[in-house]
Amino acid sequence: MSMIKRKPRSSILDRSGWTKTWRSHPDVRLTVLCLALTAVLPEIAETTPRPANEGDSWRTLSASLAAEAGASMRRGAFSLIDQQADNGSWNDDLKATALSLAALVNLEKGAGLPTEEAVDAGRSYLESRLLALADSDNTEMKNEQPLTAEGAALAAMALMRLSEDNEQAAEIFQGVREFLFSLQQISEKHEESHNFGGFANSPGEKANLLTTQWALEALALIDLFDSQRGFDNALEKYESRYEAAWRYLKQCQAGTADHNVQNKTKSSAFIGAFMPDPKIARDQSAREDLPAVQKSPVVNTLAGVKLILYRHPEKNSETALSSAIHWLNDHWQKPDLAAATEEENFFTTAFFLAQTMPLLEKRQTAEVGGILRGWRVFTVTAIVGRQTGDGSWAPANKNQGLDQCTVVATACAVMVLQRSLE
Repeated sequence: MSMIKRKPRSSILDRSGWTKTWRSHPDVRLTVLCLALTAVLPEIAETTPRPANEGDSWRTLSASLAAEAGASMRRGAFSLIDQQADNGSWNDDLKATALSLAALVNLEKGAGLPTEEAVDAGRSYLESRLLALADSDNTEMKNEQPLTAEGAALAAMALMRLSEDNEQAAEIFQGVREFLFSLQQISEKHEESHNFGGFANSPGEKANLLTTQWALEALALIDLFDSQRGFDNALEKYESRYEAAWRYLKQCQAGTADHNVQNKTKSSAFIGAFMPDPKIARDQSAREDLPAVQKSPVVNTLAGVKLILYRHPEKNSETALSSAIHWLNDHWQKPDLAAATEEENFFTTAFFLAQTMPLLEKRQTAEVGGILRGWRVFTVTAIVGRQTGDGSWAPANKNQGLDQCTVVATACAVMVLQRSLE
């Protein structure tokens, strides 16, 4: 199977000198390329843990727990393959297919699983769905489930690992970019709104932090895909949009300076945490009417920290990062994944925890300590313990996040186990 050249995660929200450096230094491109995509869809070449160094044992699993995680991951992968539909999709759903494909792609190189046929079929399904974005006259699209920003973003990120570097791939990714920007709330009517700069999941909905996080990740990769093909103007062309998105993200953190000036932050218990949108960051009581996944401060804070870590550090972002980590440390009072978040967000929380914590470890952020340092052990223990007899995982309460169905929960569980073994 031909693979697209790996693209790094861009620091698109940090502008100073970046475009010039990117154009004039091929070595910078290669370095960023090698480092950043590991944070998008982490690979696992084998299921044995790294040897633990003295003083670093908290970063690894014990041999017995690692063996359990590896076996559980394989059963989960077989379950995903069994649940794939004849048309290559999972549940005829873009988001479920993208996540399942991402989980299986990571296992192709070393786990000895029969994934190639499933991956090829899933790729074809995603390509056909996303190609329709560029074809306004496509009639088949009307019979498909409506596209969402999160589904399109996840599908684009999955295809970055699989699609050929050709004109069809360029058409797909340009269509995704235009679709995502069509859902960014940046028009005049949003200019005075707390939603300005954020991305909505569907037309008519309000912007929220989680959708904004997925959209910016996908757009970063699409920009770098263009750069690799010789089109270097994306960062300049969309700079104002990215700056608006970054302002939106900063305002989603409770207890920031502008919130305190307005004296509307209702509870010190959430200072440092990220909230679904800037309005709720100022008044946390407003989150009660939101869907479970959007109102979770744990999920939103992990997502906010993840986005900050993809930027080049600045003083203001370091302060935001430190505040968020302190809030997470205070919130996590015991090594129990379920106890730290709402039960209906179990797999969503596990996924963002496994995506965010390794990035913090690479930064050697001093603030990360206590319970969170042992995230691998308590997360793997919880995930393995919830696996059903057929190898799948079932969410306790289905919602709009990554706990929406058995397929998505299983894909997330497999990827969490992959990350824990790196």
